[in-house]
Amino acid sequence: DKIRTFAGSIGARAGFGPFGVAVEGNWGKNMGNTRMGMGGSPSGSGAGFANATMVNNKIEDAETWSYWVDLSYKFGPVTPHFIFGQQKSSNKIGAAGGGIQDQDVKTQMIGFSVPIDLAKGFRIRPEFMWYDDGKDKIGNGTSTNMGKFAIYGVQFQITF
Repeated sequence: DKIRTFAGSIGARAGFGPFGVAVEGNWGKNMGNTRMGMGGSPSGSGAGFANATMVNNKIEDAETWSYWVDLSYKFGPVTPHFIFGQQKSSNKIGAAGGGIQDQDVKTQMIGFSVPIDLAKGFRIRPEFMWYDDGKDKIGNGTSTNMGKFAIYGVQFQITF
């Protein structure tokens, strides 16, 4: 009869001359219930209790962890960034014919973002991101490939 949602996050950023590194890690339970925009991936969709089953009159918690790493190197007006991240959610769901079974979904992304300063206050940023939504694994048998996709684009940034 109670749903508890909590999350923790820790991050760090450091620069060593032209080289930069930024990292962040997150962990929580029922994070999808906070409407944090996590529903855009299969692991984000599994981060809420909505798919959970009542076991012994208790709602099973969905547990989620994620992290990302951003490595960059400044070459004058160009600063390429290499980005990698993963997210995994685990949940318990109802099984056909009764009972419960585990559900695990892990997604990952890899990308390049290249901000280019063209003039004071004006920058373009080509980006290339590839996503692997992994497999939705249920119990010991069912595994559904959730697909892969890419997003390519260019941002035009004006800073006042």
